[in-house]
Amino acid sequence: MKKTLLLALCAVLALCGCSSKSESSSKNESSSGSEIVESSQSASVDADLEELGTIVTSSGEWPSMYIPDDDEFTDYFGVSKNDEMFSQIYGSFCPMSAILTEVILVVPNAGSEQQVQDFLDGRKELLIEKYAYYPSDKELAENAIIGNVGGVYYLLCSQSAEQAQAALEDALS
Repeated sequence: MKKTLLLALCAVLALCGCSSKSESSSKNESSSGSEIVESSQSASVDADLEELGTIVTSSGEWPSMYIPDDDEFTDYFGVSKNDEMFSQIYGSFCPMSAILTEVILVVPNAGSEQQVQDFLDGRKELLIEKYAYYPSDKELAENAIIGNVGGVYYLLCSQSAEQAQAALEDALS
């Protein structure tokens, strides 16, 4: 039933096409490999990650993004929202294969920061090795940004990842 619903949603989104949102923002350096971008800006660890996800996907050009429910989240991201390493976690992705796009925002529980970092590094490798169907997707996955702003860890895989990173840092400052 859930798979049928997900397939129907994908079909509807495919018919709707991609949305184009544009804002000007400053360019930041992106990370590569498992290097993490850290910012000295402080953030409330009680940040509303869904609101931050909206801010991220409102910067630059993003396709229609899908926020999975708890079961779909586990199926797609390979980890439960209730995992003990997370205080909070948010994830969204583009369900169409037209362009590889993904956002993960995490507030780790105390002492789980390295586990969260390892999860994000592993997720980036999975994007490169498994989900990058097209050459342009592989480049997007390889250039995905992993970082930490004031205790909010993130993975941004998008053609607008640098703009999204700047918007995230601005929102958390």
